[in-house]
Amino acid sequence: MMTRYISSRIKPLRFLTALVGLILVVVSMGLQSAYADDCSPYIGAMTINEVYELGGESWVEVRLLDTSLSSSLYNQWSLQVCSKRDPCGTYSLSSGEVLYPDTFPAWITIDVDSQDVDLQKNGGMEVLLLDENGYVIDYLSVNNLYSQQP
Repeated sequence: MMTRYISSRIKPLRFLTALVGLILVVVSMGLQSAYADDCSPYIGAMTINEVYELGGESWVEVRLLDTSLSSSLYNQWSLQVCSKRDPCGTYSLSSGEVLYPDTFPAWITIDVDSQDVDLQKNGGMEVLLLDENGYVIDYLSVNNLYSQQP
């Protein structure tokens, strides 16, 4: 009799555990699909490191954080640079220059048009790092400009 009593108490507990597990799976699937809509699976693999504008020279520097990725992959990625003044410019990472190929091959600068860069006090700009499918890997806002925010 004691065995039946314990057994009947365990079945509802198993059902409740299975139900909670199912709910967690459904919720996580919903979160994954929302994540996949805007963001790249390469988030954290590369970052926007620096934006430079001085004396007619302007560029964006990115840093590869996951050095196991091949250049044939990230050379398909691009930067979208949008200033407050003008429409956005799009630049391929394949046009970039590796700064220190022998010691730091993960640092790449991409020359951009000065009209796309606005680091001035009353200016503003955004930089989006996009993978080969147009999904966002990294995002930078300068002076709280959020017109292209993913």
